[in-house]
Amino acid sequence: MDKDKISITWVLLWKCNFNCIYCDSPSNTNALEYQPLDQITNVFDNFFKNIRRNKESIKITITGGEPSIYPNFFDIIKYLTEKVDSISLCTNLSFDAQKFFNMFGNFTNKIDINPTFHPSCMKIEDFLYNLKILKSFIVNKNNVNFVADKYNMEQIDKVVQEINNIGIKVKVLTFKYFTGKIKKTEKIKEKKYDSLEVLNSKEEIDKIKEVKEKQGLSLSEYETGQKQSFGKKCLAGYKVFHIFPNGNIRRCSV
Repeated sequence: MDKDKISITWVLLWKCNFNCIYCDSPSNTNALEYQPLDQITNVFDNFFKNIRRNKESIKITITGGEPSIYPNFFDIIKYLTEKVDSISLCTNLSFDAQKFFNMFGNFTNKIDINPTFHPSCMKIEDFLYNLKILKSFIVNKNNVNFVADKYNMEQIDKVVQEINNIGIKVKVLTFKYFTGKIKKTEKIKEKKYDSLEVLNSKEEIDKIKEVKEKQGLSLSEYETGQKQSFGKKCLAGYKVFHIFPNGNIRRCSV
């Protein structure tokens, strides 16, 4: 981790406009589950001022839910382009891609988009349309994510090929379930989640590996649910933290 960089993960809101079978994000919300724009900017103005005083760079990752359904989404992005050094946006690409490009096309060196395709909630044609418009925010920075479950396994080859044709790789993800309980092993650096279960069958995992290998991508032990390491000393607790929709802040505790 860069010792001179502050890394912020901001869950803008929990709500999502999709209802994917493999996701547990709440589909309903109320006004208390996100902060109004003026309140956010007032707090951030003071916060960023203090960080800049120490000459530290700022990276912010915006996620959700689906962050683009926040009422002032475009205003938030515009505000952050003036305040931070880099912005990473995790999204399903269901927003107005042309408006985003028109507003932020000059910030491709500052904004990177980390998109995920959800075939049960969005047509591939619509996703590709937005992906082509926003390609300059993605290429050489991220891949398109695609969660493989039993309902879309037959579409993998077609989806990957169509996205590859644009010049972007597809990171096919295994379908996992995690409740957060940790099981200790003999070596502290090799703790494992006893409830981190990969729900794909062996045949599906083999297919995922095949698709990734064709693109020069690998399937990590974390993705297969085999291992999650802890115990390494680092500065994450001082430099990395999360902001939640209700305004609560939590430092990284890994």
